[in-house]
Amino acid sequence: MKKALLYLLALAALFVLLYSLEASREPEFSWHATYSRYDKQPFGTYVFDRLVGASFPQPYRTTYQTLYQLLYDDTLRHHNLLLVGHYYYSEAEELTDLLNYVSAGNTVLIAADEYGYTLLDTLLLQQEYNHSSWVSELSLQQDSTTTIHFVADSAAPAAYTIPRALCYTAFRTKKKLEAADSVTLRQPHLPATVLVEDENGGAVLLKYTFGKGRLLLSTTPKLFTNYGILDTLNSGFVWHTLGYLQDQPLLRLDSSAEDPVEQSPLRYILRHRSLRWGLYVLLATLLLFFIFTAKRRQRPVPIIKKPVNNLRQFAYSIAALYLQKNDNADLIRKKYIYWADRLKRTHGIDIINEAHTPDFIARFAAKTNRQADECAALFRQLDAVTDNSHVPDEVMKDLITKINNIH
Repeated sequence: MKKALLYLLALAALFVLLYSLEASREPEFSWHATYSRYDKQPFGTYVFDRLVGASFPQPYRTTYQTLYQLLYDDTLRHHNLLLVGHYYYSEAEELTDLLNYVSAGNTVLIAADEYGYTLLDTLLLQQEYNHSSWVSELSLQQDSTTTIHFVADSAAPAAYTIPRALCYTAFRTKKKLEAADSVTLRQPHLPATVLVEDENGGAVLLKYTFGKGRLLLSTTPKLFTNYGILDTLNSGFVWHTLGYLQDQPLLRLDSSAEDPVEQSPLRYILRHRSLRWGLYVLLATLLLFFIFTAKRRQRPVPIIKKPVNNLRQFAYSIAALYLQKNDNADLIRKKYIYWADRLKRTHGIDIINEAHTPDFIARFAAKTNRQADECAALFRQLDAVTDNSHVPDEVMKDLITKINNIH
């Protein structure tokens, strides 16, 4: 016991030491874009969601529901939607439902690096790639930048200078209108309005009008992250773009492939490097502990005693109970019931439910090989025993002896 306690104390001390060492290390940035509301790295949305939620003029929240679920949720009929991710692909049915949702008077902003063929073909668009999509700390240096600016918007600054890796695609309008065959647009819509252009004249932010609503398409999703909202030079672009969505409550779809179970203690530990390595060391130490203490320890084999037969003692107890009560009538009735069950099983005679008529007595005597007069006298004596009758001991013994002699 003491040895096991020493193992546990040493293990706990090792865990605390490792956690302290890992927690004291300088944090390392990950440039992988997750767009998760729990991710505090540059391209997560932990800070983005909190700043927008605190500063947006309308209610703002995030959800793990899919776009299909939201479009058919009656409680979200009057909400603007914000979709941020690396890819946006949709089938024709989902795109039709989305355009119907927009035409009902809602605004949807989709920010993605790459769009699927269905959406591009339906809106007569094509994407061109101006730069590599690989993002690192080196590619975010100020000597590798591009300029984007709002078109014909006096309220916006003249231009924003952002790293090229954050804006490496742009829209171009197709020249052949007959190429659009993916979705038949049921709602009348205006041509695309270019809101933001890059330095090469490519559209970075487009606006389509469908019915009473608007559809906005952006090729700069990484600006709608912690990095973009904290960049003092370019955060104005984010706020100005979100200004198109401030007429209704705003709902952002978190498509980071996480769910609310992310808040579980195990996932919390695995998200932090120091806690994660501490857990690994703990599991490895426990494995070694089990390996070295898995020796078979022989315990004394207990001697199994022969079960004691208590039936005789039980019979003595029951007999003593009847002897103490001195209720011979009750004892005769009990014996009568067991006798009746045995006769019914062996001879098919029901002495309880059948009337003790002369015909019954004759049939009973024939099946038990007894004299009819003897049987009739026995049943008269048994029928005379009632709940309140007093039966002497000699009479009780005589009746039970006669019952035992009839098989």
